[in-house]
Amino acid sequence: MQEDMHENNGMTVKQFVDILKKSWVTIVICVLIVAVVFGSFLAIVKVVATDTYYQGTLYFADTSNNESRAADISNLTSADNISKALGDLGYTEEEVAALTGDVRHALSVAPVVPADAQGGDTVYVPSTYVLTMQPIGDLGDTENQAILNAVMNRFVSTYSKSGTDVAASIVMTTGNYASYDYLHAIGELIDVTTVNLGSVTDVVNKTVSSADQGQHGLFAAVQSRMIGELARLQVLQNTVAVNGVYREGAALSNEAYLELESSEIAAKVTSLDSTIASYEEMIKSVASQGGQATAGNGSVIIDNSALFNYLNNTYTKALNELQTATENQRVIDNMKTTYDTAKTAFDAMTAEQKTAMRADVDKELNAYVEALNALFAEVSELFNDYNDYTGSTANSIYVIAPASTLNTSSLSNTVLLLALLIVLVLTVFFAFMHGRKKYMQALEKVQAEAERDDRPAQAEVKPKEEEKE
Repeated sequence: MQEDMHENNGMTVKQFVDILKKSWVTIVICVLIVAVVFGSFLAIVKVVATDTYYQGTLYFADTSNNESRAADISNLTSADNISKALGDLGYTEEEVAALTGDVRHALSVAPVVPADAQGGDTVYVPSTYVLTMQPIGDLGDTENQAILNAVMNRFVSTYSKSGTDVAASIVMTTGNYASYDYLHAIGELIDVTTVNLGSVTDVVNKTVSSADQGQHGLFAAVQSRMIGELARLQVLQNTVAVNGVYREGAALSNEAYLELESSEIAAKVTSLDSTIASYEEMIKSVASQGGQATAGNGSVIIDNSALFNYLNNTYTKALNELQTATENQRVIDNMKTTYDTAKTAFDAMTAEQKTAMRADVDKELNAYVEALNALFAEVSELFNDYNDYTGSTANSIYVIAPASTLNTSSLSNTVLLLALLIVLVLTVFFAFMHGRKKYMQALEKVQAEAERDDRPAQAEVKPKEEEKE
C-alpha cells in the first residue's frame, strides 16, 4: 500500500477517500474551533480598527457673506447653544456643566463646497454645513445622536426667531435607514413627520383668521396630506408588528427599540404626572389669593387673572400631553406583545418566505421615504414663500439630515472574510495531513504484523525438507 501511495504522488483515490472517512470528524472539529477562535479575533480587530462618529447636515436658505456666516457657525458651536440643547434633552444643571465642554471638543463643522467653486476667483458662500461629532464619553448611539440633533435644533430655533410671523424653520428630510430594524426606521419617519406636521399646523392656526385665506388654504391642504402620511406610516408599523418581520443584523433590534420606546414614554408619563400635580398646587394657591394681597406697607391690589390664565392654560396643555403619552404607552406596550408573539411565527418560516416578506417591507419603506422627502421639500418651499409673503426678514435654516451613526474602518469585511477563508483552508489541509499521518502509521503497523506472522511459518518448513534429503 505504501508503494501505491508513492507511485501515485503520495496516495491513491481509494486511500484519499479512506483518509477522509477516518478523519472527517477531526477535520470538522478543527474547522469549527478555528472558525470560532480566529473569527472572534478578527471581530475584535474589526471593532478596534473601526471609528464611530455622528453626522448631521444644516442648510442656510438665506443670502449672507462669509463673515456673518462664520459668526453664525461660531454661535452653533458655542457653549451657550450647547448648554441650552442639553437642557432641552432634560439633563440636570450639573450634567450640562460637565457635558458642555466635552460636546464642544467633540463637535466640528465643515462647509460643503462644490468642486467648480473651489480655487476660483469668485467668492463662494457655502449654504450646506456638515456637523460631525465624535462619541461623548460612555454615552451610546441613541444619546449621542440625541445630543447632536438637539444642538442643531436649538441653533435653528434661536437663529430663526427674528420675526413673530415667521413659519417654523425646522424642516427635516428623512435619513438613511438601511441599518435600522423596521420598527425603528418607521418610528423615525413617524417622529420626523410629526415634527413637521406641528410646524405646518402652527401656520394653519396663524392664518385661520387672516384676511387673505390663500396661505391658509395652501398649508391646510399640506396639513391634510401629512396627517394621511402619518396614518399610513402607523398602518405599516402595525403590519410589521403583526407579522413579526425583522431585519437581520440591525443595529437596534425591533425588541430593543420597543423596549426603549416603552421606557422613554413611561418616564415621560411619570414626569407629566409630577408636573400636573405641581400646577394644581400653584393654581389653588393663586385662586385662594383672590384679587388682593396684603403686604407690610399696606393693602396692595394685585390682579392674578393673567397669572391664573397662564397657569391654567399650561396645566391644560400638560393634561393633553399626558393623555397623548398614556395612549402612546398603551399602543407601544400592545405592539410589543403583538410583535413578540408574531416573531415566533416568523422565525418558523422558511428562508424564502422570510426573504419575500422583508422585500415587501423594504419596498414599502423606500416608497414612504421617497414620498416624504418630496412632501417635505414642498413644505420647505411653502415656508419660504410664506416668510416672503409676511415681509419678514427672518433667517431660514433647515436640518436637512438629522444625526446618524457612521462607521469607518481601514479593514473591510471582504479582507477579513478572505483572511478567515485562507485560515480555514489551511486548517483543513493540516487536519487532513494529520489524518494521513495516522493512516500511514496504521498501514505500517499492519504491514509489520503481517511480516512477523510469515516468519515462523517459513522456519517450520525448512527442517522437514532436510529430513527428506
